[in-house]
Amino acid sequence: MLPGTVNHLLQAFQNLSSSQVVHIDTLIRDHPYPVVAGRVTTRFGPTVQLKLRTNSDINVKIYLPKQYAEVIDDDDMNLGRKSYKLIYVGFSGLAYVLNMTL
Repeated sequence: MLPGTVNHLLQAFQNLSSSQVVHIDTLIRDHPYPVVAGRVTTRFGPTVQLKLRTNSDINVKIYLPKQYAEVIDDDDMNLGRKSYKLIYVGFSGLAYVLNMTL
């Protein structure tokens, strides 16, 4: 293994483990963010936490509203069977408009 490869691998592990939580509306509109991980259990119960890869290969976390918990298939996502991308479309009324694509 080349020395540069080791540094790149270490950086990738750091990015996965040290993500910051951001608000949904801080995402760039109509930009497809690759999804790295899915559902977690918090002190408030199970919820959908998506870890998104940004352009600079830094991961950010967002928490989705509870109504998304029923439609997110985290087994496919976490096992790598499907590669999802999250797209923040905007705000409509009192709701965020999000798209999830393959």
